[in-house]
Amino acid sequence: GCVMSSQLFLLLLLFVVQVHAAKWPLKLVTSNNMARCLDGSYPGYYIKRGDPKRWVIHFEGGGWCFTLADCVHRSTTQLGSSNNWPKLGPLSMDGGAHGIFSPSATENPYFFNWTMIYIGYCDGGSYSGARAKPVVVNEGAAKSTTLYFRGNYIRTAIFDELLSPTVGMNKANLVVLSGTSAGGLGVYLQLDNVRQMVKSQSKAEGGVHVLGLPGAGFFLDHRTWQNKPSLTPQYQNVAAFQNVTTNSDCQAHYKGTKSTWKCFMAQYVLPFIKTEMFVLNSLTDAYQMTAILKLEQTCWNNLTTCNPQETAAIKRYHGEMLNGLAPFLNNKQKYTGAFLDSCCIHAQSEEDPPWAAAAVEGQTMRDTVAVWVKHWDTHADDDDAQKQKPVVVDCVWPCNKCGFIGGNMACKWA
Repeated sequence: GCVMSSQLFLLLLLFVVQVHAAKWPLKLVTSNNMARCLDGSYPGYYIKRGDPKRWVIHFEGGGWCFTLADCVHRSTTQLGSSNNWPKLGPLSMDGGAHGIFSPSATENPYFFNWTMIYIGYCDGGSYSGARAKPVVVNEGAAKSTTLYFRGNYIRTAIFDELLSPTVGMNKANLVVLSGTSAGGLGVYLQLDNVRQMVKSQSKAEGGVHVLGLPGAGFFLDHRTWQNKPSLTPQYQNVAAFQNVTTNSDCQAHYKGTKSTWKCFMAQYVLPFIKTEMFVLNSLTDAYQMTAILKLEQTCWNNLTTCNPQETAAIKRYHGEMLNGLAPFLNNKQKYTGAFLDSCCIHAQSEEDPPWAAAAVEGQTMRDTVAVWVKHWDTHADDDDAQKQKPVVVDCVWPCNKCGFIGGNMACKWA
């Protein structure tokens, strides 16, 4: 009896695990032959069914390939090819089913039962590449690699499928486009295009609202703490060799100039975005401290050891981020939302903590996002709408104690 009961318990446990995992099956999109990952494999997404009227669509992050040689290497990884993506997901790099993706009503009381789509990132250009012809990279006399810069085609193909009657997003009343890091940048670049697609194909009774929730995607055009060129030339490279297509108003504004690359950076696209948006970003973003400001590793590992110039640069960055966000934060025509903390962290919305634990002005990230989204949600109760502000901005580092990541004295990669 004891053996039988333990076997039965193991079978039940296996069943529960399988049922839980099966909520996120991988769907490869093969209907559009132009939609290809860097290596030519088909793109895809993970889906967790929930409320058919409310959807979160998430762009996975994972940096960029800044040169053709980088892209050749990347095409052999999960960030450039779907060949080795797990059949049940979502992919683990953005935290799995935690934070905004969590099915727990305790951890995630507002979004826990929404339909969730997690788009795998495999184009290396923030879902924006639009080079129709493949690029052949010669790596020596006998070896070459064919690359596909098709992020725009990937986005279009996936949204066409999501909006089909079979998948059902055409019946949604509320669609939130989120993303993290390079995926967060993708939200800034493509939000208006996504809204146009969703609205044009919507069959929803009562119409549809499309909202943006870019996380950790506001990368500044900025020099290092030693005033040397930083990542901007790299973004210029990507914009050129991927032939990026982003916000159409931004591209029209810069057309015929040498500044078309600006439409691949959030701060320059920001004034042209028409869709309502909530910005979720650290003003002391860990990636930007290391990759853009290029603080010494000893400094970002232990911020108490930074030299006075580095410390001053960290504090200045806070104000420069706010200056870049000013056209958005000061726009009185829109119902703006923002959670801008000063903890040295990068991705935040896919992990808990910080999702339910990070706080600014006494409000958690989770609750600030929820109160803003509920403004458009006809299916939600708004009991807490009067208690929370839709915009909270942290004071300059190191004022926030950042207890959720163990303190404010080191950069964390949660």
